[in-house]
Amino acid sequence: MKKKIVTTLAFTLIIVASLLVIFAPSKNKNNSKISIVTSNVILKSMVNSIGGKYVQVSSLTTNGSEIHDFNPTPSQIKKLTQADLYIKNGLGLEPKLNDKPKKTLVASEGILSVKFKDGNKNPHAYLSFLGISTYLKNITSELIEIDTSHKSFYEANLKNQLIELQKLEKKYLSKDHDFTIVTDEDAFAYLAKELKFDNQFVEQILSNQSVSPKKMADFINQLKKEKNVKLLSSANESSKTLQTIGDGIDKKISGSVFVDGLDNKKDYLQTFKENLEVIYE
Repeated sequence: MKKKIVTTLAFTLIIVASLLVIFAPSKNKNNSKISIVTSNVILKSMVNSIGGKYVQVSSLTTNGSEIHDFNPTPSQIKKLTQADLYIKNGLGLEPKLNDKPKKTLVASEGILSVKFKDGNKNPHAYLSFLGISTYLKNITSELIEIDTSHKSFYEANLKNQLIELQKLEKKYLSKDHDFTIVTDEDAFAYLAKELKFDNQFVEQILSNQSVSPKKMADFINQLKKEKNVKLLSSANESSKTLQTIGDGIDKKISGSVFVDGLDNKKDYLQTFKENLEVIYE
């Protein structure tokens, strides 16, 4: 009789344990991949770095295309509304979508924005150390909210990404920052604030989308007073205005940086490293 009771008790415990596993609090019970749509390929790369094999990610914009103002195709809109999650940059980067996704994450949530002179928010936080770490943490929290069963996987990936980012930040904080970069648009305001280099850009001398001759002359005279000026074009684009500035201060464009996309076959962190190398070389 005693043996029978023990056997029955053991069998009951096995059933209870099985039920606990089956009904564990996970919002992704069928273990399918989380379907995610991002507004651009930079965010897509960040999501893949955290979600890995448990996410299926597509982007509304392709690498090298316009990410500030775009119109999703009907097929993209369908995919967007069917996806588990839509991730956008925020800070005024993307256009407003008429079709509502099931759930939306603003990756830049929590960032103290840098403002343009017109008062609008600068959306390029993803080109800075604090920006990237904030985006990654927000993405990780959202993935865990959707799929608690792989919480440890997402957290481990986040930890690894942050370690690499911290190493990179430590390396560049120790370098000489006594220089000025000149780019087409104000894309490196966040990074310049972190690393303490001077950040200048062509957009500040534009009047109604055209270059003001007086502002151009004043800008060139201002740059002539600087000890170390680096002219940096946007990747895969040529800038006649930058070339004109270079002629005025007797300098050539020294390199190109990725502002709205990724270097081919490289992820967001590799592209970020490449930008830093170009800025500091």
